Amino acid sequence: MEPGFVIPWYATGFRGDAFEEALQQIAPVSLRYGATAWWIVRFMDDRYRFQQYALFEDHTDFEQYWYGPEFSDWRGQYSSYYQVPVVYAPIREVARGHVGQATFPTSVLAVKPFGKVVICGATSGYQLDFDVRYLWMRQKQIIGSHFANAWECNQANALIEQGKIRPVLWRTLPFDGVADAHQLLRDNKHLGKIAILVGADAEGQGKTAEGPGAIRAEVGA
Repeated sequence: MEPGFVIPWYATGFRGDAFEEALQQIAPVSLRYGATAWWIVRFMDDRYRFQQYALFEDHTDFEQYWYGPEFSDWRGQYSSYYQVPVVYAPIREVARGHVGQATFPTSVLAVKPFGKVVICGATSGYQLDFDVRYLWMRQKQIIGSHFANAWECNQANALIEQGKIRPVLWRTLPFDGVADAHQLLRDNKHLGKIAILVGADAEGQGKTAEGPGAIRAEVGA
């Protein structure tokens, strides 16, 4: 299978059929952004649950589709048709995550045959419910792992200081904008990470050394 992405959706009450029709409108738009194929799965045991697939060779092409004007407008128009948060995942040989309950079923489904699902936390819940057929029929593995110890965290911080790892930042908001940040996340209107300024009136205050800084998320802005 070519590299691609899966988007898990869960429709709101009494809108399963209408949401499926809406997905059929936006899914083919991926072809305009470089996708080679797309399809939608509606689960038989839960008619409100959907998986949207799109095959892309380039991650950037998918992000241009996800954050592009068509998909952004679509998410706004049909925001009451589906539950949030919506977290897309790449179809890959190894799926790693700490979210747990909300994304684990998608990881098991999306990872390639003979692939591995590595879990290092359960921030959304530790009771996991997934279709085990995708595990044994495609010979996948589930591996438990801690996130990192103190030494590994220090090493990661060193890589950030060296500019080898750069976070992707969309917007900074003042401390009294915390509620606005949560609302943007809830409405799926954010285009990347949102940072809150604590004890600062503007970006750059408190900086002790020069560096490349964050990468600004401008796609779809």
